[in-house]
Amino acid sequence: MSKHPIGTDPVYQNSRRETFWILLIWAAFALWVVGVSGWLGFGHDPDTPVKTVFGFPAWVFWGVAIPWSGANIIIFYFASKVMKDDPLSDGAARDSSNRSS
Repeated sequence: MSKHPIGTDPVYQNSRRETFWILLIWAAFALWVVGVSGWLGFGHDPDTPVKTVFGFPAWVFWGVAIPWSGANIIIFYFASKVMKDDPLSDGAARDSSNRSS
């Protein structure tokens, strides 16, 4: 068991901070996908040809492909540079080593 109360445990604090940022990033890209796809994908005259970008319909390129690529870049950076690898308590490390043997 940790010697810190739950609110001050560094592992808990790091996980709360990381969760906040992941949810914020997810919400930003979810709004982008829904907003841009809805704006570019609906309300057009069915007789006009669909605009394309690199062979994709424009709403798919700007509303799905670009945010997907951007989210991958940001999450890769976040996972490799921002997230911290917290040491487990002695009890948790001992328990996990007993299970593997």
